[in-house]
Formats: sequence, structure tokens, C-alpha cells
Amino acid sequence: MELLEFGNRYPHTRNIRTILFHPAFPVDIRHNAKIFREKLAIWAKGALS
Repeated sequence: MELLEFGNRYPHTRNIRTILFHPAFPVDIRHNAKIFREKLAIWAKGALS
């Protein structure tokens, strides 16, 4: 099943129109287990441009 079709079934994910796939999540060097959301946001912005 397509991810967007699956997401459309639920109210909290119904408005998602784009799904991005990153080859490897950047991690915060201070907390190696946490995703570095700031770097990921920069990457996503560039991927959507």
C-alpha cells in the first residue's frame, strides 16, 4: 500500500502530501541517539526546492 494512501485514512496524517526519504538521519553529536532536527530541516527545505 502506498504511504500517502495509508496516511489518508487518519485525521492527523490526512493533510500530508509529500514524503521525503533521507539516506541516514543526522544525529546530534551531544546526544548520539537523538535526531539533529535542525540539520534535517535544512536538508528537507533543499529537497523541496
